[in-house]
Amino acid sequence: MAIYRDPRPVTVSSYYHLKSHGKMNEAVVEDFTAKQLPIVCQWVAVRYILFSGIRYDESEQFWYEDARADPLAWHYRWIDFAGLQLPATEVEAAAAAAANDDFSFKYKPVDEHPGQSNETRAMDFEDAVSPELLKAANDILRQWLPPVLLAKIGV
Repeated sequence: MAIYRDPRPVTVSSYYHLKSHGKMNEAVVEDFTAKQLPIVCQWVAVRYILFSGIRYDESEQFWYEDARADPLAWHYRWIDFAGLQLPATEVEAAAAAAANDDFSFKYKPVDEHPGQSNETRAMDFEDAVSPELLKAANDILRQWLPPVLLAKIGV
């Protein structure tokens, strides 16, 4: 089973995770993202090549974004792939928990982000980077990811 996520929010989330644990040398998210996004893209591309080619018949590919859009269907899909039979109440409880968690920065201090106020709320990676970096990030994705992945993440 391979789980993918759009490399842009992975990189931005990594910045804030490392920063919140005191392990960040970059002063701003733009600098970190510009340096790390090509590395994350390479990792995603290699995994895609492995799981969609070499191991295609032995693997199933899942997207984090699909889990956020329809948690119940996503849970049923991986459970089926794993050959498990869980009670429907267990799957529904897990899906409800996923749907209710807004993955925001609640209970953590929130830094100023370009284009938004200093507040605690659910954020997309676009909220955490400048429009210039968003354009540059999309250019990096076009350089490193195969067209099928670009289409999946809307680039």
